[in-house]
Amino acid sequence: MLVCRENIAVRKETHMLRIGAVSRLTIDLLFTGLTHLPDRGEEVRADSFHIGLGGGSLVTPVLLGRMGMPVKLGTFLDDSQESAYARDLLSKQGCRTYVNFYRGSWRPVTVSVVMPLNGDRSIISYEEAPQTLMEEELLNFFADCGV
Repeated sequence: MLVCRENIAVRKETHMLRIGAVSRLTIDLLFTGLTHLPDRGEEVRADSFHIGLGGGSLVTPVLLGRMGMPVKLGTFLDDSQESAYARDLLSKQGCRTYVNFYRGSWRPVTVSVVMPLNGDRSIISYEEAPQTLMEEELLNFFADCGV
């Protein structure tokens, strides 16, 4: 399709390029309504609790996909309970297809406890060292992506 702009013909693509992202998934355990963070040995009760996907580099394309943008996701999921829950969270966000790069015996899903308080937040996370992706794997994955 050609678009004329100020006497210049510009070729405009009729399809949108995919947005590609490869990252680990994070499961955020979010405790809100805290009066203070616990001291050593202290238990503090939260007003509410939420479990959701975290990790901006993968959550952003998931949300863009929900808005109708073409996206391609690559992540790492094994057969653990954390990965099963992450799959369920992805599915609930409308993301049912992704490339799974997982291989090995490490735990691929990061789990974080997030405690917002007074406009800031404290986070405790657990993650194991990830596997290394080969350059060819990444080039093949991103071959049909524009972003």
